[in-house]
Amino acid sequence: AHIWVCTPGRLIDILTRKSVDLKRVMYLVLDEADRMLDGQNFQAIRYITSTLFGMRARGERQTIIFAATLPDEIKDMAGELLLDEVFIKTERPIMDNIQQHVLYVEKEQKKTRLLQELSAISEHNQGEQVLIFANSNSLVDQLVLYLSQRLPPYAAVGGVHGARPSQEREETIRGFKAGTLAYL
Repeated sequence: AHIWVCTPGRLIDILTRKSVDLKRVMYLVLDEADRMLDGQNFQAIRYITSTLFGMRARGERQTIIFAATLPDEIKDMAGELLLDEVFIKTERPIMDNIQQHVLYVEKEQKKTRLLQELSAISEHNQGEQVLIFANSNSLVDQLVLYLSQRLPPYAAVGGVHGARPSQEREETIRGFKAGTLAYL
């Protein structure tokens, strides 16, 4: 394989079964490094990058780390994986036309309260769009079904997650970009 994407634990499992070796790995990429380099994950990554599995030394491979935030403690850990590191930081201005509201509700009231808020938005601001984030594929599917059955027809709802076919995800995103979906 040319590209492997997996969790550190899964890769260790594969490596210990001798299903693959890392001798030819030229690039090591860590996404969400601010979360990946916590205690247990960092130990796993340190284990993977040791010469035990043939991984090239840090001067012989390129290591790329992506993170939304990089606290000093994580930066220090990353230093063990990097050589002559370069940090690129983007400064985005805060958009003054974005409204944010925080509501604290009991878990069993979340769907009902979300429906109330979205109904108010769709009633007063037709054409507005809302992004809704959920922490699992099944919750995305549940919310799409729940909201689709209860919101007016002009307030179309779509859902995107990794278990849905690529073509379906792309079509849903195109619909949101085009404005035919009010909620994603």
